Order: sequence, then C-alpha cells, then structure tokens
Amino acid sequence: MDLKNPFIDIGVGFPKASTQPTNPQSPIPIPHSSALDFMDNLNVMNTLKTILTDLGIPEESLSEDTLLSKDLHIDSVETIEIALGLKRKLGVNIKLEAWQTMTLAQVCNMVEATISHNQSLHANSSNTK
Repeated sequence: MDLKNPFIDIGVGFPKASTQPTNPQSPIPIPHSSALDFMDNLNVMNTLKTILTDLGIPEESLSEDTLLSKDLHIDSVETIEIALGLKRKLGVNIKLEAWQTMTLAQVCNMVEATISHNQSLHANSSNTK
C-alpha cells in the first residue's frame, strides 16, 4: 500500500505504449510528456464517465468538479462498482475510502498516480532482472 496516499491499493496496471518510434528514421512525431499526460487524463476521465453512465448517471451531470456523494448521490455499493469498473477497464486497483468528499478529477488523479506507480515498479523490477 502506498504510504503517501492511503486510498491507493496498488494493483497490476497496463504498461504505457512507448512513444519512441520503432524506426529512428520514422517521420512520426514523438509527443511531449505534457501532451501524453493530457491524453492519459482525458482517457481516465472518459473511462470514469463511461462507468458512471453505465450505472445510470446522466452524462450531462458529469464534470471534473462533480462530487461523487453530494452531486451524484453515489452510495457505497456503487463506489465498489466504480472501483471494479476501473480495474476491468484500466487494470488498476483503487480504494475509494474517502468517496464521500471526492470529485471526479480526484478519482482520476488517484487512478493516474496508481498507473504511474505501477509503471515505475514494473520498470524497477525489469532493471533488476
């Protein structure tokens, strides 16, 4: 468990695709990390919105500042459904223990932090072999 954030339960994540072209002569531009971070954030938010709409929540009520409990009236069972959906779709285990006060952006930040942590663990274990 990550001691800096007790709400994250480290799971197995999918490694990010390499941004380096396989052929060094390739004309494909290599995106900057800020562009990749934005794409990752957008992907996580879209995945979270898909999970929530699958639970019957109207998409127009979903924004980064939307609170899970106060705005969406998410209960503990639905919180588990969200966590399971994130595991199925993104391969991350997270615990939404403070879900009553969390916004969608905060959930996305937790997911991204978990994915990043998993990748660094994966990279470190690859380097020691």
